[in-house]
Amino acid sequence: MFYPRMIMLAAAVFHTVFTSEVLAQACHTPYEANRDGITICNLGVLDGGSSSFAKAVSDDGSVIVGNSDSADGERAFLWTTSTGMISLGTLPGGTRSLATDVSADGRVIVGKSNSFGGWHSFIWTEETGMQRIETSEVSDGFSASAISGDGRVVAGYLGSPIGGQNAALWTRETGIRQLDPNAAFSGSTALDINHDGTVIVGRAPFQAFLYSQPEGMILLKSSNDNEVSMAHAVSADGSVIAGFFNGNRNSRSAQWSRDGLAEPVVRDFDNAKNRALGISSDGNVIVGGVQIGDYDSAYAQHQSGPAIVLGGLEEAGSGFVSSNASGANMDGSIVVGSSTGEDGHRAVSWLVNYDNE
Repeated sequence: MFYPRMIMLAAAVFHTVFTSEVLAQACHTPYEANRDGITICNLGVLDGGSSSFAKAVSDDGSVIVGNSDSADGERAFLWTTSTGMISLGTLPGGTRSLATDVSADGRVIVGKSNSFGGWHSFIWTEETGMQRIETSEVSDGFSASAISGDGRVVAGYLGSPIGGQNAALWTRETGIRQLDPNAAFSGSTALDINHDGTVIVGRAPFQAFLYSQPEGMILLKSSNDNEVSMAHAVSADGSVIAGFFNGNRNSRSAQWSRDGLAEPVVRDFDNAKNRALGISSDGNVIVGGVQIGDYDSAYAQHQSGPAIVLGGLEEAGSGFVSSNASGANMDGSIVVGSSTGEDGHRAVSWLVNYDNE
């Protein structure tokens, strides 16, 4: 079933390549970053809103998606340099919506919206507007977490009317399919998917997993089997997986290869809590958040250098800042997330020059 919205963007929005120089306009040096060569951009809020959060970015950095509150309630947004922040609306009868991911070319967005009968996942394009992803009557709805880079496969989880959930995927051709139909890994959730939809990662339910064909769903190894782990992101080719462990009351970022044990991501902050939440499409940059003293900061870790504290928007008066990174573009030169600031919590992007290390 289709639910077009009265939201149409100029076609040029999706055909313009936005460079770091263009994005850097109206931006500034971040507060509490640990090195030069970084710029932070405040993406603002929707009309009447007070807070916003960026979740994902297209490969060329031209399209950023997330959610913002507004005079009409919380809304999924699309942001470009030419349009600013635009609300994607809701499904019919809805009062809230959230965008969770965007395809590599920025043309397809997925997320969730409430509507008649509760919450439903959606898929959005400029041509069709917001469409509900339909589920069968025996399920309790599909929750969309991520979309493949080619925009064809959506990953998330399928709920059960008697409770519980299982990782699942959706395509227009096949509808919804559970990754583990025998429920050997009951309670699983798919959190990210690679470019062509052949590799999916997530948690099942307390350990990171990888799903591919023909192997199916396998648990990713760690140095301590008693640790809780989560795979949060995967590179475009499916070869590098990023996530974190929770052990001894301390979370630590980790990365897995398709055939190896987990390796630590951040080595530069001693025992500071840190979590990897996103990865560049080329697999060279992992991003997330790290606790530094009394505040949290977004970080970016390039394979070839030390971890970079990205800092955030300065909060007037107190000097306190808290930020987090959730996604990156093709090469990690544009990182997106959120930060506290003078006007409240804001969706932001960071422009990072790794050659300046």
